[in-house]
Amino acid sequence: SINKQSEKKNKVEDDGESSMRNKEDEQIRKRYNLSDSEDDDMADDSDDSYGMSSLAFFKDNKQDPYLSKGTKDDTDDEMLNISPDDNVVLAGKTDDGFFSLEMWVYNEQVGNDSLYCHHDYILPSCPLVVQWLGGDIIGGRNAGVVGDLDGNVSLWDLEMVNYLDPMLVLRGCKERTSKKKKKLKTASEEKCGHSDAVLSLSWNEQQSNLLASSSADASIALWDLGGPGRQNCVFLGKHQDKVQSIQWHPVEAQMLLAGSADSTVQVFDCRCYDDSVKRWSLSGEVEKVLWNISSPFNFFAGTSNGFIHYLDIRMDVPVFELDAHGPSSVTDLSMLFVNSQPFNDCLLSSSEDGFVKVWSLSNDAKLVNKKNYKIGTAFCLAACCDFEKPIFAVGGDNEMKVVDLSGDEKSCEAFNWSLSEKLLKKKSKESSEATCETASKVPKKKLKDKKYKKLKEKNDLSNLNKNEDVLDDDDEDDGKVAEEQNLMMKEVKCKMKKKKNVAGF
Repeated sequence: SINKQSEKKNKVEDDGESSMRNKEDEQIRKRYNLSDSEDDDMADDSDDSYGMSSLAFFKDNKQDPYLSKGTKDDTDDEMLNISPDDNVVLAGKTDDGFFSLEMWVYNEQVGNDSLYCHHDYILPSCPLVVQWLGGDIIGGRNAGVVGDLDGNVSLWDLEMVNYLDPMLVLRGCKERTSKKKKKLKTASEEKCGHSDAVLSLSWNEQQSNLLASSSADASIALWDLGGPGRQNCVFLGKHQDKVQSIQWHPVEAQMLLAGSADSTVQVFDCRCYDDSVKRWSLSGEVEKVLWNISSPFNFFAGTSNGFIHYLDIRMDVPVFELDAHGPSSVTDLSMLFVNSQPFNDCLLSSSEDGFVKVWSLSNDAKLVNKKNYKIGTAFCLAACCDFEKPIFAVGGDNEMKVVDLSGDEKSCEAFNWSLSEKLLKKKSKESSEATCETASKVPKKKLKDKKYKKLKEKNDLSNLNKNEDVLDDDDEDDGKVAEEQNLMMKEVKCKMKKKKNVAGF
């Protein structure tokens, strides 16, 4: 009986709640002018599982009118393709703690957008040096090698867009000090990667599996990219300070040139890597070394005191020395290429003062031209080796620029280069404007003097009176000439009055 009474109470409560809900629904309908048909529609939708029956499905996204609106045009796809006449520039970029490897494309035929960033890769650490790498060792693909502040060397596939991971990482070894002895270990003793920042990279084009790297830990590492990376690492040299620049010989695959902050330059024979073949001491810290492509026995060395030394491996003394950027440090050196061939008479140099200088090496080395491209400190520069014109890229604090030296009149005259189309148009325009200006200029003084002489000879007072206003207007530009002319006119008038008086008498 108790259960029945409780059930009745529950029914009464339920009936009361339902009646209250019905009253509230009626009030809402009256207030918002709702009809029963809308409730029926809602009921129908509630029967379907989340209303999925009303959705339309397409086999291909191109058939969907909403998705097709957001698809990219064919022009965007064309921008991703690298054409044969494109020139590629690799750049390492830092921006407030954000690090990236950027691949830029330069094509002067495009117009205003001749230089644009094709794609980039996010880097985990600050990049200090960038090197291009190719060949069969990576399947004939193009790769970018980056040396960073943590001592790592990473290889990135440049033909992959929106790729997050590198192809290969040659990791450094950060632990160099022991807590007990606190003695600095060299990288060669640890038999692993660099323990400090990687400062320079050089790929051996003759032996494509060899990559050399130098570091602030005073070591030079040779990497066999065909092996398992870290296990195939060999160290060279006995430098006393950080090795800031290295380069493989363009012809002799076993020779490696290295410059260090201990003011020395060394040439190594990697077949016997225990000691260097030859050693030179220079006046300042060696910032950059560069082989002369046209002369296999000679190389350049730029130092921190602004000097450029030209040396011969067969001699103990430099061939010549240039005070190129003193006292600012030389940051980079490069040889120019014209019609895809090395131009051995021209050398480019950059400095911390922001200037890029062009040097002529024929006979006596001399400066051809210099320019500040307003990029801050010029950190690096590189000439294009596969182009018909002498172009190079320079990077600095603010931005990177690509420069065409065929647009520089001084350089074209010094090296007998053909002028660019832009420079020819500019010169023709300037010459035409100059001829127009010379034609428009009239020697006013000479014309005025001739007029007065003729008037004096004729003694024609009427002509003087008629031409008086015209002559006064012409003399506004020169006050002195106007005063002289007025005095002459007064003298002529006085003489004419005297003659008339005499005749009348």
